[in-house]
Amino acid sequence: EKADGSVHDLLLQILGEGRLTDATGRTVSFRNTIVMLTSNLGASEANRAVGFGSGTARDAVTHYLGAAAAFFRPELLNRFDHVVPYAPLAHATVVVIARRAVEKALAREGITRRGVKIECDDAVIESLASLGFDARYGARPLHRAIEHHVVAPIARLLAATSDAPPALIRVVREGDGIVVRAEGSQSSRPEAGAGLA
Repeated sequence: EKADGSVHDLLLQILGEGRLTDATGRTVSFRNTIVMLTSNLGASEANRAVGFGSGTARDAVTHYLGAAAAFFRPELLNRFDHVVPYAPLAHATVVVIARRAVEKALAREGITRRGVKIECDDAVIESLASLGFDARYGARPLHRAIEHHVVAPIARLLAATSDAPPALIRVVREGDGIVVRAEGSQSSRPEAGAGLA
C-alpha cells in the first residue's frame, strides 16, 4: 500500500496475465510463481474493531478483506486468491525467539574468541521477551533489548577485564533489572565457550 500506483498496475499485469513485459518488450513469465503481498492495512483498526486474538478467524478475514477493498482497486483485489491475517505472537513464541536471538548474540566472534563461558538464566530470557515485545511492532524491538541489556554490558565487562578475562560471565535477573557479572579467572578454566545455561 506504500507503493506508487504504477506498481499496482504492474501487479495487475503479473496477477492477471501471469507475465510481466518491460519497456523494451522483454517478457518474464510468472506462471510458476507464488506472489505473496504483506500489508498493514486494517491493523490499526483491528485492535479496536476485531482485536487480535478475539473473534473468529472468519471475522479477521472479513475485517482485513474490507480494509483491502477500501484501498485497492476492484480489478486488483479480485486477483487475490486469499487474504490471510497474521495471528499475534504468543508469549511462549516470543520467549523462543528471544532465546535464539541471545544464542546468536553470544555466538559472535568477538565473544567466542575470548574463551569466556557465558551463562544466561531462563529468567533473563523471560525478561527480554517482555522488554522486547510490543503488540504494535511485534518482536522487532527484541534485538535492541538484547543489545542494551546483554551484549553491551558483556562488551563493557570484557573491555574492562581485557588483561585477565573472566572464566565465566553470568547474566542474571535481579529485581526488575538484568545484571552481568564475572566469576573466576581464565587460568582456572582452560576450556571455555559461549552458550546458554
